[in-house]
This record gives sequence, C-alpha cells and structure tokens, in this order.
Amino acid sequence: MLERSDKYKASDFTDVKCIESLSLYDGNVIESNFVCNLCGKPHVLTETQVKHDEGWGFSIHSKPEDIWFQLNLTEIQKLELVLEEERIYFPYDTALKEAKNEEDLREIWYSFIGEENFPKSLWERFKNAFMEKKEELGIEEEREEDM
Repeated sequence: MLERSDKYKASDFTDVKCIESLSLYDGNVIESNFVCNLCGKPHVLTETQVKHDEGWGFSIHSKPEDIWFQLNLTEIQKLELVLEEERIYFPYDTALKEAKNEEDLREIWYSFIGEENFPKSLWERFKNAFMEKKEELGIEEEREEDM
C-alpha cells in the first residue's frame, strides 16, 4: 500500500473552480471536476464521492500529477471542504452566467435564498456576482427582499 506524504498542503491549491458536477447511479455517486493551480501550475482535480451504508466516502485525483497520496489526511479533509463549497456554488455560478433577463435573475435569487446548505462563506461572493449580473443586464436596483 502506498504511504501518504506531506508534499502538498490544501493551501497549495489556489483559484479552485468547479467546472462540472454529475450525480450518477441514482445519486449514489457524485463526480465533480475542478480547475485550479497547484503551486502555480494548472491542474484538473476530480473528486468522486460514493455513498456507502455508513455514509459518504471520497477520493481526489488530479492531472497531470496525481495528488491523492501526496497530502496527509488532515490536508485532504481541508481540500475537500474547499471542493465542497465550490461544488455548491457551481450551479449558481452557471445560472448567473446564463441569465438573460430579470425573470431569470429572480428565479436564481429565490433558489439561492431557499438553499439551506449554502455556506455563509460564499454569501458575499454570490451577492457580488448577482449584483454584477444585474448591472450587466441593466436592471434597476430593488430591495434585497424583492431580489
């Protein structure tokens, strides 16, 4: 069995962005792809989460260099938290990019405020992206409660 090393830390992964997330096998497998920089060099990460009787397990692999055994368990858990936040943000980021009018934005807003698992750490990022899209579409300011 391969031994884990301390070659990398979770903080070595920067500019992490989810580019795809798929739910497979009736939701029992989630496979997500991310782009990032690892020590300044471009990498693609693939995280696979698998539902077991005892809960969820996961693995993280990357190209061009696989990192799974190059982080200790603590660092893997830290990296997994970053990936989880990016995976949660991904559908909102995609929807905002595709929004074409005020009605689209209203649907995104109501979906967002109804999301129970949205990390507080991403609130500001979402609100900034949302306001930028409103400005891009030329939509007048409204109260946040309305949108």
